[in-house]
Amino acid sequence: MSTTLQKWIHTLEEGKGSRVVKITVAILAFAVLALVYDMRCFNNFSTSEAMDVSQVARNISEGHGFTTDYIRPLSLHLVEKHREDGRTLAGPHPDLANAPAYPLLLAGYMKIAPFDYEISTTKYFGTFHPEIWIAIFNQLLFFIAVLLVYSLGKKLFDPRVGWLAAILFALTELFWQFSVAGVSTMLALVLFLGLVRVLLRIHELGEADFPNNKKLLTKTLFAGLLLGLLFLTRYSFGWLVLPVLFFIGLSLRQAQIRNCIAVLFVFLLTITPWLVRNYSASGTLFGTAGYAVYQQTAGFPGDTIERTLNPDRQFSNFEVKQVGRKVVTNAREAFSKLPLLGGNWLTAFFLVGLLIPFQRTILSASRIFILMALLVLLFVQSAGATHTTPTMPDVSGENLLIVLAPLIFIFGVGLFFILLDRLELFGFGVRSAMVTMFTLVISLPMIFELLPPRKHPGAFPPYHPPLIQHISQYLKSNELMMSDIPAAVAWYGDRPCTILTLTYKTGFLQLNDDFKTINALYISPRTLNQPFLLQMYRPLLKKDESWERFALESLSRGEIPGDFPLKHARADLLPDHLFLADWERWR
Repeated sequence: MSTTLQKWIHTLEEGKGSRVVKITVAILAFAVLALVYDMRCFNNFSTSEAMDVSQVARNISEGHGFTTDYIRPLSLHLVEKHREDGRTLAGPHPDLANAPAYPLLLAGYMKIAPFDYEISTTKYFGTFHPEIWIAIFNQLLFFIAVLLVYSLGKKLFDPRVGWLAAILFALTELFWQFSVAGVSTMLALVLFLGLVRVLLRIHELGEADFPNNKKLLTKTLFAGLLLGLLFLTRYSFGWLVLPVLFFIGLSLRQAQIRNCIAVLFVFLLTITPWLVRNYSASGTLFGTAGYAVYQQTAGFPGDTIERTLNPDRQFSNFEVKQVGRKVVTNAREAFSKLPLLGGNWLTAFFLVGLLIPFQRTILSASRIFILMALLVLLFVQSAGATHTTPTMPDVSGENLLIVLAPLIFIFGVGLFFILLDRLELFGFGVRSAMVTMFTLVISLPMIFELLPPRKHPGAFPPYHPPLIQHISQYLKSNELMMSDIPAAVAWYGDRPCTILTLTYKTGFLQLNDDFKTINALYISPRTLNQPFLLQMYRPLLKKDESWERFALESLSRGEIPGDFPLKHARADLLPDHLFLADWERWR
């Protein structure tokens, strides 16, 4: 009996049981941290990107396929131009803005989790319950990423680096913000870290005197698959094929070309079906997402390209150098923020560590890969920035550089331990105190975020989910609304909604007459709360057809412009909200 007990204790301390205990403790610790964070810091969605991808996922889960209720005039233009049958909005509109991996995975989760989209009109509204479930989904992905960081830290350095890097990654407040933001970043993190894990294995096999070519080919094929899934999570990550091929060529002593071709083959095989789908629906490979490079330029400021029904006229006067100016401006800003990439000071340790040469080739090759990926993603992020980036520049799906942060953390922690070892501090207590102090300092943003007072979880202005859902229910499921926050109407209201056209006369009437009747208009505080003199009074002086002018005339004169087809307003919502309909649907 005593012998059996001793074996059991030995198993727990040093055998397989030790691993089980550590994983169990890690799961419990992360679950407690997630619970505390969600109770203290959870916020409802505050970006149109999160609402957009979530409503697409809901459509998939309900059997409607990759369709969207957030309808962009640019998307209508692409579909109409390609189909030429006059039936652009006769049925569900294909989603041409989002890559498919995240909404597809989220749709599967929606089928098994208890999602309830109904918002009570009698109870106090604090949080939208489906968004809590989506946060839990992303936090599960976050935990997988933490495990991968530990595995990579252990592989590149040693277990202590793996543990500390994983702990600091889990205590970085910026990633917790991503976990509740509703964007695809957590899935991209998991896929990217998995890709790096595979690349490290390829490096190990390539260093062997007699490499196992079968295993090597299997790993390169798997790398191509992960790269393809990254592309299908966000198109911009497809550019990582450049540093991946460079790393494979650097790591292998022979058959570099064959293995690089294998990666490219599987990558293209993975993404081709979706590109074919996009082309069959719109005549373009990337849908409206392919026009991101033109946004935020002099020719297409803000979100104007998404709101135009015929961008071809404006492209005739577009100059490529406008994109160049955009890239330089955005790259300059992103480069200035590099020392705080990831939301803490570990990036500074990584940058300092660039001066230290490594004897192990896997560390040198990995660092080169990080730097090359950093340059590629910096350029792609700068070129692809859209009007959504200034709203939340760090917590946004357009923040591509964030996927590199866990690797940078690992190298930063590695440098910390290198410096700690050279200090020759005697006594376990002294070293433990240094590590604890280092952890506390790096985790200070997270600690301060958890301290009281608790922030209100709402994102008003401009989003007020109960009101949006209430006014959306005035419309039938096949009727169309127009709004300045169409993603919110699609997500909270579950109704088709188009973004405001460029003009309230020509653009509105063209969409209304040529595509589908618009039954209601909702203008939120996003437009109505703009600075009066700069954004609203100026259009009045110019006598243009902007929606700012439309709102100003409606509010100041107490009547809708005479030539506008929607005449009936809910007066009790003014002046914070302007809701117009074709008849008094609320009576």
